[in-house]
Amino acid sequence: MATKEAVKDAAAMEHYAEYDRLAKLLGINALRSVIPATREQIEKALAEGDEHLNSIPLPLWDVCHSYVFHLCGGTGLTSWSLCETVCVLKHVAQHYMGDQS
Repeated sequence: MATKEAVKDAAAMEHYAEYDRLAKLLGINALRSVIPATREQIEKALAEGDEHLNSIPLPLWDVCHSYVFHLCGGTGLTSWSLCETVCVLKHVAQHYMGDQS
């Protein structure tokens, strides 16, 4: 029987893989361009243990939805939600803001 920790770790890995795939499909640089916080704000939040970036107000992430939704055109995605916008942007902020290559 799997422990709660193992289930949590597996879910986190699945979440990472899905949003990494979507971020690459939509374009890391395009998504990075609309992150509603500076690299310094993101680094500070992460350093303070805010792994989900909840200290950055949700409405700031929400206003990026129409731009991210527009990026979905031509990708084969048939639906896209506000929740997915926030998740993919937070994923990029957490994992790609320092990588400017």
